[in-house]
Amino acid sequence: MKKRTLLFLLIVICVSSSSVLAGSFFKFEGSELENTKDIIYANPVTPHPSPEARALLNYLYSIYGQKMLAGQMESIWVDGPDYELNYIKEHTGKLPAIRGLDFINEEDNDNVVQRAIDWWRRGGIPTIMWHWGAPTIGEGYEASKGTIDIEAALTPGTAEYKAMMADLDRIADHLQKLKEANVPIIWRPLHEHNGGWFWWSKGGPEQFNRLWRFMFNYFVNERGLNNLIWVLGYTSEADPAWYPGEEYVDLAGADTYDGGAEPRVRMFNSVRKVVGLNEPVVYHECGVMPDPELSKEQGVHWSWFMTWHTTWLTDNNPIDHIKDVYNSKFVLTLDELPNVMDYAGTGESTIARVSTMVEGAGVITKDPVANIVKKGTAVTFTAVPKEGWEFVEWGGVSTSTANPIELEVNENVGLFAKFVPVSGTNLLENGDFSDGLNHWSNYNFTDQGASASIDVIDGKCVVSIKTAGKERYHVQLIRPDISLKKGKKYQLSFDAYAQNQRKAYVKIGQQGGDYLEYFGETFSLSTAPKTFTRTFAMTEKSDNNSRLEFNVGLEGSNVYIDNVSISIVE
Repeated sequence: MKKRTLLFLLIVICVSSSSVLAGSFFKFEGSELENTKDIIYANPVTPHPSPEARALLNYLYSIYGQKMLAGQMESIWVDGPDYELNYIKEHTGKLPAIRGLDFINEEDNDNVVQRAIDWWRRGGIPTIMWHWGAPTIGEGYEASKGTIDIEAALTPGTAEYKAMMADLDRIADHLQKLKEANVPIIWRPLHEHNGGWFWWSKGGPEQFNRLWRFMFNYFVNERGLNNLIWVLGYTSEADPAWYPGEEYVDLAGADTYDGGAEPRVRMFNSVRKVVGLNEPVVYHECGVMPDPELSKEQGVHWSWFMTWHTTWLTDNNPIDHIKDVYNSKFVLTLDELPNVMDYAGTGESTIARVSTMVEGAGVITKDPVANIVKKGTAVTFTAVPKEGWEFVEWGGVSTSTANPIELEVNENVGLFAKFVPVSGTNLLENGDFSDGLNHWSNYNFTDQGASASIDVIDGKCVVSIKTAGKERYHVQLIRPDISLKKGKKYQLSFDAYAQNQRKAYVKIGQQGGDYLEYFGETFSLSTAPKTFTRTFAMTEKSDNNSRLEFNVGLEGSNVYIDNVSISIVE
């Protein structure tokens, strides 16, 4: 967990509204401080950061928990590099605050540099990633998924090392141009590093961490690039084993392309468990823009989101949804950004941030409710369990079992509340699909000829299968984010039937990694609804992010599912 000291400065603004630039100052919701501009001073991991990089990181810390920045990844092959921006502008009248770029092809990298410079000078925030083709294999997306000996790449004198250094030199030269232009970059290399599909993720966490630190030391200490904000981008749940160290990472985040616009509470909190509760967390890539109102309601404070390009933007985000997001009072767009350089400098702390997180089902109330308070303020925290759950203990700055508790806030506070289910409580929210497809998603192995969609019709989830693929798992209905504890016995229950008689394989197991199976069985479905109930013991180590799968590929008959539950029986 981060131990960096954050410095806060409270600046009282005594100017008339006519003298304030539009968008430069705003009162943070959740702050008890009136008529103020709050600058939270961060400590960049780069020694002697550029004024612009320091100002940008200060700004990101300052709005964290209050506002979310809109971001959009660009493409260059549909209708030029402004295709996505023009699409958003056409339908909302606005542009994203953050523009995403990629050093994927050397022939375009000079243009990437220029677009980043232009975006910064326009008042926006540039972020650059790198689909790094595996050294010795080549460049481009497919090459980034190649396989090389990472140990050899980290060993001086090898062919892999020489090829890697040539790549790093080449990219450092481009970043140097941005430094000379006084442009800070949110630098997001080696993304989705725990996913297993890019070459940098295929050697395991230890090799990845060494590779990240090698790049950092070369760029920062040897090449003197002090204009970078280093962002670590997990895919799905964050894993602390894949963390290079707090001295090498400014910010961290996660991504997913599954499901709809839900805020992704568990994914958000998984990152916070790695970096701490008071560091901004980013939704560094997404297929669907998160619902800002729901995000605020659920306490999911993404620093920014960045929608992926081309059809991920146009086909997965209805126009009305894009309008709602870009016009939300919780979302900042290009026209609403301040002069980021107003956030430059360092300072002393007179205020502190109060952040909370829950494990299980419940909420934490605060009195006062502010996320930012003056130092010395006494704050009362109360843990309120959801029906069917009970409060166990606090974690973080307090390990008390008392409820409520009062703490005097003299530094940043990160407090956890742990709730556990009472026997018989359904661990699956929206198992009856009364809230549509919230918490549910589907996955089709399109490369294996599978195509299917899910919808809620007459209160049931319908998996409509167009082409069934070659295996059961080629069409999946998925319910992630299930917490299972070692030694506990659980009951799975669901109602199901099919358009025509068929089979379905139902599995509970790991969300990623080796996809270890905790329970699995093939069920025969008829055309008449039937309730299926099974009991299983969790014999593996506890897993706070397991998932339930209905694997319904191989046969073309549609499947109907309802009243899904997993509950503790002993």
